[in-house]
Amino acid sequence: MANDLGINLGRVFEISFNIGILTYFQHSKLQHFYGDVYLQPLSKLSLHKIQKAIANNFIDKSHQEIIGDWVKLFIQKGWTSGYSFVREYIEAAGWPTKSKIEIIYFQSDFHNENAFGIKDLERYAPDCYKEVLESQGFQNVDISRYMDAGEFLRADTLLLLRYLGKYRILVVDLSTFTTSAIHSVTDLNNIQSLVESLNTELNYVRSKSSFCGLGIDTGHSSDNNNKLNEIYSKELTRFFCAFKTKDKEAVKVIQACSYAWSFYKFMLSSGKILPTDELKFNCFGYSDRMINGIALTKKKTMLKIVWKY
Repeated sequence: MANDLGINLGRVFEISFNIGILTYFQHSKLQHFYGDVYLQPLSKLSLHKIQKAIANNFIDKSHQEIIGDWVKLFIQKGWTSGYSFVREYIEAAGWPTKSKIEIIYFQSDFHNENAFGIKDLERYAPDCYKEVLESQGFQNVDISRYMDAGEFLRADTLLLLRYLGKYRILVVDLSTFTTSAIHSVTDLNNIQSLVESLNTELNYVRSKSSFCGLGIDTGHSSDNNNKLNEIYSKELTRFFCAFKTKDKEAVKVIQACSYAWSFYKFMLSSGKILPTDELKFNCFGYSDRMINGIALTKKKTMLKIVWKY
């Protein structure tokens, strides 16, 4: 039961994160092409409905009240995270004139599993994706082709920006640590519980080495297909072996990169982006504890990879 609570709160975080992004777009009055495609599901999504849908699995009334507090916490945490993240991202892009920033494509999911079983939001998944794509000028797309694992329709947050002919693809794969650590229904008004939770978070951050933001598989020397030595010298291999490969945010970065590459190939095939266009990829693994990211810049035929920790 606690595990289900953790999963559902993770979904609360995801939809709130994307609502925060949409709120920033609205406040900044950025040009966009998604119209009101997200207004309909959001108009049917309310705090009360989410709390009721999640708390229905718990018979104890006191537990239901506590879960209501958890839902409010994750809505606040997700919304603040999404709003701040996209604001800082656009500011970091160094684009001085907001009126010239165009949101060519924005994708998030307020249906399917993120609907929490709310009747008004339950729809056939391909129809939801088709509506999002068509609202932004992509007609007759083979939806099933891009719904498999690693394809861009599986992304939690996907954004394509354009500024004076320059493009940026932003993909964020979200997760929550707090939810996976829930083993019982904890009262958020209990000071001791909050202290223990804070200590857990601080200890996690302290446990990270300076290498946690990057993982490289150096392969084996016996592997005839190993071409890594053509990229860097053998002397560097032992240093790259120090990087962690089981870090949760790092795994999320890898997933985000997969979605970004799938989306880029889709955009090329649709003719919305040309191979000669200047483009920057930003892929992030975002959790409620840390953020890891990879940036890749494409200028005409040149690719420049920048690793960020």
